[in-house]
Parts: sequence; C-alpha cells; structure tokens
Amino acid sequence: GVVIHLYNLTDKTDTTVSSSGASSPAIYDNKLVWRDDSSGIPRLVVYDIPTSAKSYITRNVDQYSKPAIYDSSIVWSANDSVYLRDISKSKQTKIGDGSNPDIYGTKVVYYSYSEDPEVDMSIRMYDINTTKKITVTSSGDPNGPRIWCNKVIWSDVYNHQGFIAMYDA
Repeated sequence: GVVIHLYNLTDKTDTTVSSSGASSPAIYDNKLVWRDDSSGIPRLVVYDIPTSAKSYITRNVDQYSKPAIYDSSIVWSANDSVYLRDISKSKQTKIGDGSNPDIYGTKVVYYSYSEDPEVDMSIRMYDINTTKKITVTSSGDPNGPRIWCNKVIWSDVYNHQGFIAMYDA
C-alpha cells in the first residue's frame, strides 16, 4: 500500500504515519490529513503529530477527495460538493458546488461548473467568516486553484497549451 511519511527537517527523522491505502497528504502546524481507502470506504484521517492520535472524517468523502488544511479547518470535495470541517469544533458544512478546493486563512477557493449562473466554469472564493462567495475568474477553462496569503493561482487549459493565471484577493 501507499505509505505517508513525516520528515522532520530539524532533526532529520523520518516517521511512517500510515501503512496502507493512503493518498493526498496535507500538513499544517502539528496536524496531518490524508485520504485513506484501506477500509474499503473512503475517509479522511486527521493525525495529531505530538500525540500520534488519529481521528476520522467519514461523512461526505469519496474516492476522489483530496483534503487541504489550514489551522483547524479542513476542506475537500466529494460528489461535486465542497465541504469545510472545523476540527476544533467538530462542525462540518457544505460550502459550495464544485471540486478541488484549497484554503488559506479564512478563504477557500475551488472550481465550479454550476454555481455562478452567469458562466459555465469558474474559480470561486468563499469567506469562512462572512460565508459570502465571489467569482475569481470565469474566463477560459480554469481549474486547480491554489491560494496563499492574498494570491490565488489556477491553470487554464482553454487553449490546450495550459497556462497559469493569478488573482490578487
């Protein structure tokens, strides 16, 4: 099976934290999250590095879910819906219709082909604090959004060449 490793850059130690069925790892501070298919049912694993404790997210997870984490918030998509879970409060909500989400601070970005009535395909941004959404871009064929600080990037394959675009949030 696929194994998740945690490599500590300070003391150069390599720790195995998963033994099978793992994919799509993400890390923030002392938390790791990944999708686990070892039980035959897709689920997300939340791993606390200091204690080695694992908890599981099983609701609204499918075989394509790829989690992203920031602070105590985890985002992922399943069945064309985007979900947000606050692991400190064990609160999970659907925040949009789309896929491939990423998170930074209080902003979540994701791809949607149905949410904005004005366009077919768009990159959407959701604000966790206000629950408001905006369309970041609706030109071409945008996908794979990523966010860092106040910058959103995505790929656009409309011209079949592929290029990276950026939005200043």
